[in-house]
Amino acid sequence: MGFSMATQKSTLMRLNLPAQSPTGRPSRVWATGPLSCCLRCNQSCPCWPHWSEFVLSEQLFLRNCLKVVRGIFDHLESATTSTSSTSTVRRELFDRYRDLMACTAVNVHSLIESDNCANLSIGLVRWINEFMYVWRGYGQALCNATVVHALTLNKTENALLDPEYIQQGSVGRAGSDILTTLMNEPLGRLKDYSSHLEKLIESHLQRNDKNIDCYKHASQQCSNIAADLMQDCQTADLTKTFWDSCSTKLMGTTVYV
Repeated sequence: MGFSMATQKSTLMRLNLPAQSPTGRPSRVWATGPLSCCLRCNQSCPCWPHWSEFVLSEQLFLRNCLKVVRGIFDHLESATTSTSSTSTVRRELFDRYRDLMACTAVNVHSLIESDNCANLSIGLVRWINEFMYVWRGYGQALCNATVVHALTLNKTENALLDPEYIQQGSVGRAGSDILTTLMNEPLGRLKDYSSHLEKLIESHLQRNDKNIDCYKHASQQCSNIAADLMQDCQTADLTKTFWDSCSTKLMGTTVYV
């Protein structure tokens, strides 16, 4: 297996992970718009034994994002002409998700441009403030979509989704809950980032690394944003429940004129 990603500028990025086939050919290519990727592999880092683990997990996260865009977003957007407020909120969420995917691609690029974590080569650490700005934007869009039921798919919309994607990627997801589950999944990635960075910090403590404070700052930022977004999402769920309850009560009320 292998990994590669091409952009509109025809920039090709590769990473040499342990090949799982004699030919080294990719088993599947996922693409959407200007981005495409297939799994190809990773080298080790002399100063961080967990480098391979981090690189591979980031590649897989990017691949999953591409799968969601190709198997879900593209189908829904191509068939949607509604200009309702709910549709507008959903489109905003999809745009913020693509921003998230672009940041992940930047991070993957930084990881495969270097074979070690020295000199702040990790994009997530180098541009932590910009990355967290994008994550906050995604969290806000997700909360807005939750409150107005923009994540709920009707039967017609479910029929538009890629059958192969649903079979392979949505085991255990009920029809109308597929989008809700997929849109909430990225939030766990922030905790993963913090965990990986903590391992990086541990490995650098003994090396008197001058960039240790930057790694600590990035880890804390990821942890803080993860906690904030989790709280925001819980608030959005409560808000949705409240308005649903109000709607139910109003429907059961007799109005006298």
